[in-house]
Amino acid sequence: MSLTPFLPPSIPPPPRIAKNKMSTITIYVNWASQPCRSVRRICDLNGITDKINWKIIDFKNSEHLSESFLKINQARTVPVLVETSPGIFTQDNNDDVSTELILNESPAIAQYLCDKFNLTGKFGIPCVKANPLAHYQVINALHNHHNVVRVASMEVLTLWRVSAFTGIKPDPKDRIPLDLEKLKERIGFVQTNHYPLIENKLRANNGWLCSGNNPTVADVFAWMELWQFTKGDRSDDDLNTFQMIDYEQFPFISAWLKKLEVVLFDEKLWEASRGFIQLGRIVVPQAAILANKNRNGNEKVDNTAVDM
Repeated sequence: MSLTPFLPPSIPPPPRIAKNKMSTITIYVNWASQPCRSVRRICDLNGITDKINWKIIDFKNSEHLSESFLKINQARTVPVLVETSPGIFTQDNNDDVSTELILNESPAIAQYLCDKFNLTGKFGIPCVKANPLAHYQVINALHNHHNVVRVASMEVLTLWRVSAFTGIKPDPKDRIPLDLEKLKERIGFVQTNHYPLIENKLRANNGWLCSGNNPTVADVFAWMELWQFTKGDRSDDDLNTFQMIDYEQFPFISAWLKKLEVVLFDEKLWEASRGFIQLGRIVVPQAAILANKNRNGNEKVDNTAVDM
């Protein structure tokens, strides 16, 4: 008597893993976006850039509003990672079946890439088995990024962005002038409430955001947000940053920004941002000199600058 259990014919066989099939990763980006530049530089520094298809989304031509893009991300934001895996799990020997992974949050994209390509060294995420403390500190920093670092930059940048994009409209009634007092208030707010948190993290962790002796993905994301406002010793025609904030009062942030600038700044990735910054300089030129100081350390008081 056979002991083989009876299986009704309606039950399909278990899925099999297709062989010799490679997944395809596409990341939709626009280089004017700080999160997009963060993801790209993480890939560059870890040598995986060529393993990814990079698709530029042109905001000027409203590609982020297209039907095809909305199917991927209804939030209409970038970056978005789409991984198509042909035949990873198939039924009935059908290798044409494919599954898609879609991620539309940049920290999640960075964590996934680090896991997939085993990026555990510099500008990656420490191995959870080898160093669980450092690993989870980076994960925590990624989760906290939008609540501290990103929100701080958006507090300042939103006013500039609205004024810049409405300032080119032909009808003056449609333009929204830059509210310098509100901008000054927001810069003061982030300097009081957000930057000290970052300063303390850097002080406690040997000049990096997380424990250890190397920068991680958390440093890349944070640097992209803070560096874009740097004034420092830059000339007025420098279009790489908005030149709104002088970080001298935060020595650890200042040193950290300069140290990472050598590694993270990339000329090609900043071309899109320069156009946006240049537009803002034309429409809202006052904001470009908010951080300028005279030789005595006091802010200039004239028609184009405000007291900080």
